[in-house]
Amino acid sequence: RWTDRKKGDGGGSAVWHRLKLGAWGTLFLILVCGLFYYLFFLPTRVPLIAAAITDYAPLIPPNALSAEDVESLGQTNRSNMDVIGIPKEHATREALRAYLRRQLDRVVPGGPGKKTVLFYISAHGALDDKGQPCLLFADAQPHDSATWLPLTELLKELRDHEQLTKHQVKKLLILDCGRIPSNWRMGILYNGFADSLAQAVEDVKDPNLVVL
Repeated sequence: RWTDRKKGDGGGSAVWHRLKLGAWGTLFLILVCGLFYYLFFLPTRVPLIAAAITDYAPLIPPNALSAEDVESLGQTNRSNMDVIGIPKEHATREALRAYLRRQLDRVVPGGPGKKTVLFYISAHGALDDKGQPCLLFADAQPHDSATWLPLTELLKELRDHEQLTKHQVKKLLILDCGRIPSNWRMGILYNGFADSLAQAVEDVKDPNLVVL
C-alpha cells in the first residue's frame, strides 16, 4: 500500500510537471509572437512636420490663427502622432528648406509598415508671373515672385530626399494655403493657386506623395 501511494503520488507529480512545462511553453510562445508583432507589424507613432508662417512683409495679409492650428494638430492624437514644429526663426524660404532637410535626415517614419511621414504647411499660396503655384514664406515680397518658392521645387525635394527614397516612404502633404482668394494690393485679382495644384503634383511624378 505504501508503494502504491508513492507510485500514485509520483504519477500525479509527473502530470503536474508536464502541465507546468506546457504552461511555460505556451507563455513563452505568446511572448515571442507578441514581440514579433511589436517589432514588425504594430503601427508606430507617425511624425508630422508642421510649419506655420505668421510674419509677412507689408501688403501681405496676416496668416491668422495658423500657429494655433499647428498647436491643435499636436493635441489631436497624441498617442499616434508626433508633431515636429518648424521654429519661427526658420520661417524664411531657404531657412525653412534647410531645417526641413535636417529633420528628414533623422525622422523615423511611422504608421502601418513604419513607412509614413506627414507634412503640414500653413502659408499663403499664390501664382507667380509664370502661372506656377508658389508658397510665400516670411521673406516673400508681395510684388516680386522671384522671392516666392515654387511648389514643384518643394515637392521635388521631398521626392528626391535620400532617406525617403531609399525606404519608399509614403508622404502626405497637407497645404493650408488658400487664405488669399484675391488681393488687389498684391496684384491678385483671382488666386488660382488651388486650381493649379493638381497639375503641379502630376508634373513631379512622385508615386509616394499625396497632397491635400
